Amino acid sequence: MAADDAGRRTLDAFSSRLLRHPVTSIVRLGGGGNSRTYDVRAGARRIAVKQYVARADGRRPMAAEFEGLSFLWRAGVRAIPRPLAADATAGCAAYAFVEGAPVARVGAADVDRAVRFLSQLRRLAAAPGSRRLPAASEACFSMQDILDSLDRRVRRLRAARRSHSGLRRFLDRDFAAARADIGAWARARLDGSALDLRRPLARGLRTLSPSDFGFHNARRRPDGSLVFLDFEYFGWDDPAKMVADFLLHPAMTLPEPLRRRFVDGVVRSFRGDPALRRRVEVVWGLYGLKWCLILLNEFVPRDLSRRRFAAARPARADVARRRQLRKAERLLATVTQHYARFPYGE
Repeated sequence: MAADDAGRRTLDAFSSRLLRHPVTSIVRLGGGGNSRTYDVRAGARRIAVKQYVARADGRRPMAAEFEGLSFLWRAGVRAIPRPLAADATAGCAAYAFVEGAPVARVGAADVDRAVRFLSQLRRLAAAPGSRRLPAASEACFSMQDILDSLDRRVRRLRAARRSHSGLRRFLDRDFAAARADIGAWARARLDGSALDLRRPLARGLRTLSPSDFGFHNARRRPDGSLVFLDFEYFGWDDPAKMVADFLLHPAMTLPEPLRRRFVDGVVRSFRGDPALRRRVEVVWGLYGLKWCLILLNEFVPRDLSRRRFAAARPARADVARRRQLRKAERLLATVTQHYARFPYGE
């Protein structure tokens, strides 16, 4: 039996047990980097089921998402899908189906909704049970954490660069130079940023973060409100990383005024963290470097396999790699140009 056939049977069995009726329809909706999502129906009942790919690096995206959403739902958060059930053996979790459409246009009101949602998560950082939640995927609580994260990703790509001259040139010349310049600049500006080179950020300044947050992972309900999706990387993190990732995410393009509105809104909402704006300005370039490397995941065979599992129509490996390298080159040019003067500041 093919792997996809086995996965489909697992999905059908999980859904039938949950719905207590035979499944009448399974329609693939899409997926993120770690999962496939399906619209599953049994008669008049309808749910969304996510099927997660097993990871060799120890991360548990299903647990992070289902347990995180369960915590938020119990706390009264409703701008999320309602979690229904999860089965670790099957690698599946079910959520109430969200009626709506992708967010095609983003306005100031949507940015304000996103800020309110993150502010709500910040308040829940002090709620009972929050300390049992894990750190977000690749959370960084010090400057050294960020630098170490960059170096780990470079090491993962080194094996692939031997067989790809474009990747080799990018890593050894362009990226290495930018890493040296931006790293030195950021270190020189640590003073006053509340981001020590090695000392972790104080627990009281950390927040709960979706970690892959933006309008690319949201749906607009018929009433105009937003539902935020994809919490596979959810957990504790530095709010500065959360802001930088929102600004840099390649799946989302926002005009500069809306980016500034987002930064200003989060800084106001997190007023108990007076150094947050300064911290964002210091780390934005470093996280820009990290996103350059994330874009190159297709060069790592294990990551390519995972992304091909999640993609509805995966591109040929060589085509995907050339495309991602071009994206990384463009992003590196932008970050190199602007890191010394944060483009979304006051």
